[in-house]
Amino acid sequence: MDFIIALVVVAVAAVVALGVLRRRRGLVLRSPRIGFLNLLGEAGEALVAEDRAALAPLFSAAVERGDLPAPVCDVLFVYADLGRDGNVFATEVGLRHLVRKSRARVLVVASENTSETCITAAQEAGHSGANLMLTMARNGAEFPELCARLFQEMLKGTPMPAAYGGLAPQGKIFLADAGDVVFADTGTGGGDSLR
Repeated sequence: MDFIIALVVVAVAAVVALGVLRRRRGLVLRSPRIGFLNLLGEAGEALVAEDRAALAPLFSAAVERGDLPAPVCDVLFVYADLGRDGNVFATEVGLRHLVRKSRARVLVVASENTSETCITAAQEAGHSGANLMLTMARNGAEFPELCARLFQEMLKGTPMPAAYGGLAPQGKIFLADAGDVVFADTGTGGGDSLR
């Protein structure tokens, strides 16, 4: 009888340990695709070009859209003015909607917005299932460099929250609703373009 109890205890411990290991590993995005959604028109074109040049080579594919709906991708960069209600200005579309339609696990509002609209948008997007980064200050060329370093760390297996925390960026809001997202090596190094 003691032997059976010991086996049950060992089995329960193994199941608990496996559950902890699974949670610790988080979500692995294999050959992740990046999307760029420019809702600013001409005002956003230079930002998209700057970010795409720095980031597309880190991904297996890059897709760019100039209007809704959002492209299907793993990482979505959005260039838009956020309204006081947290939605994309002059629309009924919020960040949660963009996450759902794009199926992204990481969403970055890459254009500058006020802290108030970023906070409201983050609250509206709560429990979206994606990690969110909202930008109050791009700080010039620092922004695409920061994102490139962040994604390079994720490609090395560092979970996104830890990688973000290690970079300690200023002028950004980060929410880790998807948790420990990491990237698996894309194996392409080229970032094929899709439009």
